[in-house]
Amino acid sequence: MNTVLPRVRRTTGHTMSRAVLALALVASAGCSTDKILKVDRPDIIDPGGLSNATGVTALYAGVIGDFSFLNAGTLGVISSTGLLTDEFRFGATPPEVRQMDQRAAPESNTLVAQFYLQTQMLRGQADRASAALKAVSATDPRVGEMEEM
Repeated sequence: MNTVLPRVRRTTGHTMSRAVLALALVASAGCSTDKILKVDRPDIIDPGGLSNATGVTALYAGVIGDFSFLNAGTLGVISSTGLLTDEFRFGATPPEVRQMDQRAAPESNTLVAQFYLQTQMLRGQADRASAALKAVSATDPRVGEMEEM
């Protein structure tokens, strides 16, 4: 009796697997590949859609978000100016930050270069957002905020 039971389970499992496979083949044959490959991504804005009120708001929000990260990030404006003005003293192990604190950062110090590049990219983004805001509404108060960055 014990030998019959495993054989019944095995047969039921194979039958079930075949049924699922057949169902999957029928379902995939009825699908259009154009519909499968078309993806709706509401979080991605088409670059052409940045010239309307919604698009410029997205540009503005992006600049504000990048500014807040640059301001208080790992080596942001607050910590780097604090190190350079001796308000802060760095006592940990990353040598790049210690070099900045000691004002002995060589050109190979990647943290200083990364901070500089992020600052310049933020300025470019703010200029782009300012121009886009002006194009939509010249009296928008966010224009001045973007021009101050």
